[in-house]
Amino acid sequence: MSKDNASFKKKVDVISKNNPVPDFDFEETFRLIKVDDEHYIGAHPLKLPINGARGVYGGHIVAQSLYAAMESSDKTLYRPYAFHSYFLRPGNHKHPMEFKVLKLDDTSDPDIIYRDIMVSQNGKTKLSCRVSLIKKNCSFKPPKEQEKEDKEIGIKETESPFSNEKIDLDFYKVNHTTFISNAYLDEFLDYTKCPEELQLDPSERSITVYSKIKQDTPIKDPNINFLGLADLSDSAFLTTLARVLHVPWNLTEGTEEPDQNKSALEQLLTQLFNVLHIFHYNAMSMDHHIYFHADCDQLDVFSSWHKFKYHYKRLSNNRALVQGGFFDNKGNCMATVIQEGLVYMVPEMALRL
Repeated sequence: MSKDNASFKKKVDVISKNNPVPDFDFEETFRLIKVDDEHYIGAHPLKLPINGARGVYGGHIVAQSLYAAMESSDKTLYRPYAFHSYFLRPGNHKHPMEFKVLKLDDTSDPDIIYRDIMVSQNGKTKLSCRVSLIKKNCSFKPPKEQEKEDKEIGIKETESPFSNEKIDLDFYKVNHTTFISNAYLDEFLDYTKCPEELQLDPSERSITVYSKIKQDTPIKDPNINFLGLADLSDSAFLTTLARVLHVPWNLTEGTEEPDQNKSALEQLLTQLFNVLHIFHYNAMSMDHHIYFHADCDQLDVFSSWHKFKYHYKRLSNNRALVQGGFFDNKGNCMATVIQEGLVYMVPEMALRL
């Protein structure tokens, strides 16, 4: 290890020791310390989704990586447009993340810039990502002669708008990793309440949950909403495959020795969505992609619930491909999220298929 690297590692250890993870302050949790224009360190270690988890909650790493891209650009001019990442190793919750940012090209097109980011701890890469940022309020309109042919699709949800007040009063809710709030209805718990699904292929069945960032105090910087959405985007995704496949939440249900201690709903859902799968299969995210469709003045994930509606598009060779969209309470699509993950089913689940 070089002298410079050893000195830097010592600095990171001091930061970690003297900056415990704050509770209930989202901006402070994800704050970055700037080493130079292309080098940042997390001010705090990131949290596990639950004690004993294999690594740091993936949404936290995604959100802080996005922040590094934003911090290395002019936030008054640019906002995130697309985020493409690949998970390489689990993150350690005892040390902050280090971000090396490569500015690819800030001159060819003034409307869009790119950042390549390597996220590491103790010299080992945890995540690799590329982020594109566009000028705020940039619409990418086509030339005049093509305007009549340009049609916007997928920007509205076909279902009726929802009420934030109704979710607060009538929906089931669960929180995890300090800031993540998810809400759901009986239709999520019990597929028999959706008889129309019996006529659909599993890839056509959708799951709907509602998400927001739990924080009582207002944020100082509206751009933090992008981080909030990124943090939410991994909270209810790869772990709900049993619901789509119409597999019981308790794999011992209907057997000679049913065991309520193995009920995902009774034992796991009270803690968080992110572990609903552990009685059914092992899951590991391989990549994570977000396409942002809104500017920060249109996005508010701190005071408003957002509908997250998603589909498992394919399950093959122990890999699941999932795609979903976040919608505001007027039906506008705020972001599209895509993830592929490894899925290794326990024998009891494989027999149910």
